[in-house]
Amino acid sequence: MRILIIGPNSYIAQNFIKLVDERCPDWKVDTLSVRDNGWKTYDYSPYDSVLYCAACVHKKESPQLAETCRRLNCDIPGEIAQLLWSQAPASQFIFLSTMAVFGLEGRVGKTVCIDSATPLSPKTMYAKTKLAGEEKLCAASQVPLHWGEPRRALAIFRPPMVYGADCPGNYQRLKAFVLTFRIFPTLRNRRSMIHIDTLTDRLLNCVIQRQAGIFHPREANDICTADLVRDIAAEANRPVYFCPLLNPLVRLGVLFHPAFHKVWGGLIYHKEMDA
Repeated sequence: MRILIIGPNSYIAQNFIKLVDERCPDWKVDTLSVRDNGWKTYDYSPYDSVLYCAACVHKKESPQLAETCRRLNCDIPGEIAQLLWSQAPASQFIFLSTMAVFGLEGRVGKTVCIDSATPLSPKTMYAKTKLAGEEKLCAASQVPLHWGEPRRALAIFRPPMVYGADCPGNYQRLKAFVLTFRIFPTLRNRRSMIHIDTLTDRLLNCVIQRQAGIFHPREANDICTADLVRDIAAEANRPVYFCPLLNPLVRLGVLFHPAFHKVWGGLIYHKEMDA
């Protein structure tokens, strides 16, 4: 098996490469950056699978960033997939998208559930360009095949928040908050999340089984923010205290800042989503 990882400096790519080294040492893993135009003339013909991890994410939105986001999240993956399938028609292309393509946020005191009937309605520039990337890839994968040509395989992953050691993004911000403050509300909520080890294991199985489709991977059990805070504190050997008197302050805080919904709101994938 020979795999190409695009965007090798990303957190998911680095952990996936580590997992392949551990479990499939006989596999050949190559990496490719899209920081320059070398991907346009790259030879994709030797590869069984391409995992696209490059992305423009966790940045403050601005008009100047819009073009970069569209290129990284939409245009480049679509063009690479076309190059791949023109050179290796039977290969697999795996695209990392996001739960945010549904455009829903958690709500404090309520669990928002995403199911198969939930429309795609992204709100952020990142999510909009990821969905545009999905659409471009789907169009490329459905180009009529020549007689006898092996079928292409396209796999799209829409993970929720990823957590784990050294994970960037929202998890890192929550960790910094936990290490700064020692007292937290006791509010219970449900959030679909996925540990980096679970995600990379799922990606590896996708390659091994040459799966195609749209996947919504998550941990088997939904996670409560209070439990995640407790785990982060234990890992850092820092004591935290949970106080129910803070719960009304969180409910009041949502009137002034949406971050309260992001941290203590409920947002899950329905169990049917990855059936």
